[in-house]
Amino acid sequence: MRERANPRFGGPAIVSLAALVFVAAASGLLMGFRLATLDATDVISRYARHHAELTGRSPADCVGVPGRGDLWLEVICGGDPRRIYGVSRFGFAVDIPGERRH
Repeated sequence: MRERANPRFGGPAIVSLAALVFVAAASGLLMGFRLATLDATDVISRYARHHAELTGRSPADCVGVPGRGDLWLEVICGGDPRRIYGVSRFGFAVDIPGERRH
């Protein structure tokens, strides 16, 4: 006669573990895809449009430069006052010490 498997290691525990692994894998793939397809031109354009919406100025007033330290890019927009938007490698806004975040 065969011995039965321990019931504590089946059912809900296995389903929960499988769901957790699936969510972690899907999140990793999504973030990897986003990082691989992120283009500096698109990011600069997005922040330039944001600046234009806030100030009413032209998006052409903005220029992107390589970031310092943990920043991937800095989008510098002219006007009074000049605004600098810090951008991480994932395209998210990052605070720049000494600058106002917008």
